Amino acid sequence: MDSVDVDLVDVVALTRVLSDIDSTTGQEFAAGALLAAILRDKGYDVEEQPIGDGRFNVFATLGAPPQVVFSTHYDCVPPFFPTRVENGMLFGRGVCDAKGILAAQVAATERLRQAGERRIGLLFVVGEERGSEGAKAANECAPASVRFLINGEPTDNRLGLATRGMIAPFVLDGPINKDAFETYVAKVLVPELRPGDIVIMDNLSSHKGPRVREMIEAANASLLYLPPYSPDFNPIENAFSKLKAHLRKAAERTVDSLWAAIGRIIDTFTPAECTNYFAAAGYDAT
Repeated sequence: MDSVDVDLVDVVALTRVLSDIDSTTGQEFAAGALLAAILRDKGYDVEEQPIGDGRFNVFATLGAPPQVVFSTHYDCVPPFFPTRVENGMLFGRGVCDAKGILAAQVAATERLRQAGERRIGLLFVVGEERGSEGAKAANECAPASVRFLINGEPTDNRLGLATRGMIAPFVLDGPINKDAFETYVAKVLVPELRPGDIVIMDNLSSHKGPRVREMIEAANASLLYLPPYSPDFNPIENAFSKLKAHLRKAAERTVDSLWAAIGRIIDTFTPAECTNYFAAAGYDAT
């Protein structure tokens, strides 16, 4: 694929170039090919680590054995929609998770290169939204020189939306995984459940461990999973939209202040408002 002329220090420009290509998991080839072409055009040594079905990780270095590697993924969840800018904010599938992070890592590397540092690598993997197949392949061929890997992933959070309000808030400085989610269910969600509650979850792999169902059912509640890729049936999507809007307005710049803001914001959700979120997703509150 031909490269495009983009300033590697312009985080928004690179984020938009990559996010305007459909790179939902399983369809990463075009975005990966463009990313590899851009980095080669700017003088990086680029290795395409094959994963299968034409997809590949992108590993870029600067002519010296890398000691520090910046890494994230460039696939995203469906459905794809292109970027747009509204009121000074960038929207689009994957701009936060994780092409904006990718672009920031490229910009940081470019600034370090301009300062004379070349012992840096960039690793951008595929398949992270389903099974982490790219990360597993990259781990098998990691250069011996690498001492540190800096992984980019948005701060994760878990909330329970109920008709009685927003319940069981939990924040995590990093991505959710099976162990973290089971801890959340055991320590945060289950104590909030009442007999007869129905817990509805999406199909994230960390949600599907056998202990999750066991713990919920032991609390005399039941567990249902949404159909794959069905955000319209997930009432918490609208609640998250409000939460994110308030977080953007708060513009916190540290983890502690971000978490404190989340706590303040979720206290503003009323039972009536939360019931409306369920109704908008097609649920009968009775």
